[in-house]
Amino acid sequence: MDPAGLEQELWSLLTLYQILRHAMVDAARSRPDLDPDRVSFTAAAATAQATVVHAAGIADQHDPAPPWAVATAVLAHPLPARRARLSARKVKSPISRYAGRPLEERPLTSTLITGIDIDVESPGTAPRPEPSPAAQTKIMKPGSRVDRVFAFLGATPDRSFTPSELAQVLGITNINSFSVQLATWARRGLLGKPARGRYTIPDTCPSPVP
Repeated sequence: MDPAGLEQELWSLLTLYQILRHAMVDAARSRPDLDPDRVSFTAAAATAQATVVHAAGIADQHDPAPPWAVATAVLAHPLPARRARLSARKVKSPISRYAGRPLEERPLTSTLITGIDIDVESPGTAPRPEPSPAAQTKIMKPGSRVDRVFAFLGATPDRSFTPSELAQVLGITNINSFSVQLATWARRGLLGKPARGRYTIPDTCPSPVP
């Protein structure tokens, strides 16, 4: 294996990818009625490959440059419009440690979106999110990790803790994964977050589900 050659090939692939993406963006901008999501990368890559194989536009550099074949191809063969649907993101591998997301509130199956509501609120006036019943049912069990966190924070409600402090008390070794869990719980309203990187017991502590 040649490290220098491997590095050169890697950078060439990244450069080609960026060039194709720029061509796709320019093509989408030329059609205001075309959603950029409908521009096909497969069509762009296949057209670029065919252009290189046939050496189009290389024989005579003095001729006026024709419209770039990539832009013509992606505009001629747009993808179908994306369906308005919603579903939970999950890992397909059943043996993955991240296969399930216990705080996921989106439906497990693909669900059609029939309407979108947008609420605009002034800064500082947004209410604290309340944990959903689905989140409590999935993770609020006696002896679970979040239950242990609640028990410790409930014993000292007058102060906040960092993920490292909580991990040391609870005997958790994977601090990075634990920090992500704490941030997710705070976004779902299960924990209070008075400052960045610090967590405390919420005003209303959800009770464990038997």
